Amino acid sequence: MSKKKRRNRLSIRIALITVIAALAGLAGILRLSYQMRQLEQTYNRTMEENYEKMEEMHRISRQLQQHQSMLYAYLLEDDPGKCDTLEKNAKELEFEIKAVLTSLREHTRGGEYETYYHDIFSGLVGYFKNVEFILDFSKAGDTATAAYYMKTSLQDYIIGINASVDHMGSLVEADMRTVRDQINVKILQANQEAMLMMVVVGVATLICLVFCSRISDEMVGTDLLTGAANFDRLLKYGEKLQKKGKLKQFTGIAVSIRNFKFINQEYGSSVGDSVLQQYAAKLSAMLVKGEMLARNGGDNFLLLLHTGRVKAFLERIPRMEIDVPGENGSDKMVLASRCGMYQAEEKDAISDVLDACTLALNDARKQKNVDQVWFESSMYGELQQRKDVLEAYRIGLVEREFLVYYQPKVDMRNNHLCGCEALVRWKRNGKIVPPYEFIPILEAEGNITLLDFYVFDTVCRDIRDWLDRGITPVRVSSNFSKLHLKNEDFADKILHIMEKYHLDGTYIEVELTESSGYESFDALKSFVACMKEHGIHTSIDDFGTGYSSLSLLKDLDADMVKLDRSFLFGLESGNVLIEKLITNIVRMIRDLERDVICEGVETKRHVEFLTNAGCPYAQGFLYDRPLPHDDFEKRLLSPVYQID
Repeated sequence: MSKKKRRNRLSIRIALITVIAALAGLAGILRLSYQMRQLEQTYNRTMEENYEKMEEMHRISRQLQQHQSMLYAYLLEDDPGKCDTLEKNAKELEFEIKAVLTSLREHTRGGEYETYYHDIFSGLVGYFKNVEFILDFSKAGDTATAAYYMKTSLQDYIIGINASVDHMGSLVEADMRTVRDQINVKILQANQEAMLMMVVVGVATLICLVFCSRISDEMVGTDLLTGAANFDRLLKYGEKLQKKGKLKQFTGIAVSIRNFKFINQEYGSSVGDSVLQQYAAKLSAMLVKGEMLARNGGDNFLLLLHTGRVKAFLERIPRMEIDVPGENGSDKMVLASRCGMYQAEEKDAISDVLDACTLALNDARKQKNVDQVWFESSMYGELQQRKDVLEAYRIGLVEREFLVYYQPKVDMRNNHLCGCEALVRWKRNGKIVPPYEFIPILEAEGNITLLDFYVFDTVCRDIRDWLDRGITPVRVSSNFSKLHLKNEDFADKILHIMEKYHLDGTYIEVELTESSGYESFDALKSFVACMKEHGIHTSIDDFGTGYSSLSLLKDLDADMVKLDRSFLFGLESGNVLIEKLITNIVRMIRDLERDVICEGVETKRHVEFLTNAGCPYAQGFLYDRPLPHDDFEKRLLSPVYQID
């Protein structure tokens, strides 16, 4: 099963476990919420009913006591008017007591309290019957009999009623305690269920974290395009081998595909991606347990192989057949590879092994007839030089050790200065470092982009200074590496710097090499269109040295095409084929409404031939070498060349 499929399965498992855990947690929360709501409703309803019973019973006791007091006052009162008022009030209170008794009946019907209700009811019936007797005896003037009934029968009824009320109250209080106890038990059970649910959710979450950790490790350590390990994962694996003392059993191999840039340009990036995926799959199929393949960007791969298997690997890798998808099915393509090898030793760290085989691969790229190169100790000198250059480069940027020189461009028809190219020079420790000693290293390491913008900023600043001082500048061509095309904000950065110095496109030309179109033609085309939209000229450098010169002329709306100096090498010997080639290339460029300039012009013979061929512009030592700022400023003030 492929790593990609395993990763997808892990993703599905994580999703399922996460969904199940979430649903379980939600179900538990909803169930617990429902239980607590039910408990709350049951408790509130029970308490409310019991409090109502208690209130009604106590109310009956209070009103009964109040009614008895009215009767005593009635028997003792001599004023007939007051007696009538007391009798009336007593009658009204009787109705209120009976109304409360009716309500109590509704609250006790069919339950264990009904017996006590009947006792209270019977007692009140007897009580109010005796009240009628007392009132009748009192009205008849027999106060002695009325008082007797008050002390005997009426008091007995009151005691009986109060006793029933007390018993019923005790039962209600006992019921309330029972309800509280039951509620507490249920709350305890609900809490236990909540704790159990938390444990379940916690376990599910832990499982999710474990799976997430696994897939995270795979994703962080995996190249997403090919499914192979990435450099960091290979480095960690090598460190484990090193700690176990097993690294010495392995050989590091750096591999790249020959002419992969041509595949990308010819077939497109989607086909290029397919080629890389198939290539990585075939390399992976050649591995055994304990070995590892990693992609190191682009078409570069690194392997750790058991040393005893290296020979067989190197015999199989020179020709690898893959399928190239097309409109009418797929075609077969045979890929050739370059390899750099280094056999690990006892003292080596994994970084030493990978650096060594990468150096060997770089050496293989320089050789024409050899594709497989073993590391040699002499290559370390190159590695140390690269490290020294990169370290000094960072300091040089901060200390502004990099200087901008300007090499004039000349209109050969009138020997008039018509432009210039900005070139960088590094003044280090009082000496000028030749560009070939640091530019290729910075390009390979990806650090050239900072220097490009450093130069461009300096160019814009100089143009602004010349304009402010009344000196008319010429259009300045500033070089940018193809690496910039990988950044979506490339054009925005250029425009931002121009805006900083309040410049339009009149004096600016952006120059990129022809090879910029190999891997990033769509990005290059979009960039050129953006520059043209803002009135900024663009030029293609080193024209004629790559695979896609004609395609660039046809599809790229660049303003200027610069012929590579290599075209002029055969002119002095009178090579007719070279003359015809240059003449036809210039004619083709002009027919496509592009300007053309030739670099490397060093003799009058060059000028005469190029002028006759229709190439109007030149750049070369015949006119000027690259000039420092002040010398070039003098040339701006004296723009016409005198050629003897």
